[in-house]
Amino acid sequence: MGVEESSASDGPLAALREQLQRLHRQAGEPSTRELAERLDRRLSHDTVHRALRARTLPKWSTVEALVVALDGDPDTFSGLWADAREATSGPTRETGARRRPVVNKGFGSGLEQGLRLGDGHARQDGFWEDLSLDDRFMLQARGRRRGFWAEDLLVSEGTPLNSVFVLLRGFVKLTKSSEFGFETIVRLGAPGDLLLEDALSDRPAGAAIRALTAGELLILDRDAVLDLLAGNRRIVVALTAALASKVAAADLRRVWAASGALPRVCEELLQMAASYGRPSYGGGVEFPFPFSQRDMAGLCDLSLRTCARVLEDLRNRQIIGVSRRRLRILRTSDLRDIARRVKV
Repeated sequence: MGVEESSASDGPLAALREQLQRLHRQAGEPSTRELAERLDRRLSHDTVHRALRARTLPKWSTVEALVVALDGDPDTFSGLWADAREATSGPTRETGARRRPVVNKGFGSGLEQGLRLGDGHARQDGFWEDLSLDDRFMLQARGRRRGFWAEDLLVSEGTPLNSVFVLLRGFVKLTKSSEFGFETIVRLGAPGDLLLEDALSDRPAGAAIRALTAGELLILDRDAVLDLLAGNRRIVVALTAALASKVAAADLRRVWAASGALPRVCEELLQMAASYGRPSYGGGVEFPFPFSQRDMAGLCDLSLRTCARVLEDLRNRQIIGVSRRRLRILRTSDLRDIARRVKV
């Protein structure tokens, strides 16, 4: 069942409709029946279709569930929905002011009071999570927020830097390109991660940053961060821990690089599952961001052809599922066994 494009502007409802349809396109335009399946049929495919058309204002619970199914950020859409509600029904009676809907934390979305992290998984090793609430308030007071959409190029490789990023919401990939045009994924970025630490040593961006999903950054001026580091031991410790974690991850990937293509892909999938995975409605483990075969090839430093062959092998064994830029691990134990047993 097709989805109509937004027509002539009719105010806040049109803005909500346009962004829902844009998110739908960025997710690969899954069918309404597929989206209903992703939501374990908590919404019918007809309800999903009506919400995407948004000719009338959908319930907030419907919009929130749909945005999560499309790997968007419900907090981003809550303001759009509140604007549309005010335009169609007027200000709330209680206060006469615009009220944003409460985001359902059961979906694991957004920040709690702008301080707690969550995107459907728990991360204990992010820079942001290592800070105290007071330190987070201090950094937020010194920085500014910037939202982004899936596939946005946030920073180009080699760009001169004067700011450091903290990823508050969403997922990104950091990539480097060779002179022959091959793109290697240096690492993935998840909520809580520190990005562009190159700026602290006055170096240009060592990698490009492209969004995998919609999200939000906290942008901190380099000089402000250096001033804080000079007088705050806790932030120094958190920064050191974040950098040490990245070095350890890079060392581990170098070890994997000495193995064959099959165990290398298995190790990367296991690492992704441990860091970003969440239970899938259909069983197994899924990832809260789109990830193509080309992305996996770049992450494993393999040719696209080799990586596609390995993924096809794993899919034929029913160890993983692959569809529409989506990877799902069906049997984690089998991946682990392959990673351990296959020799170079």
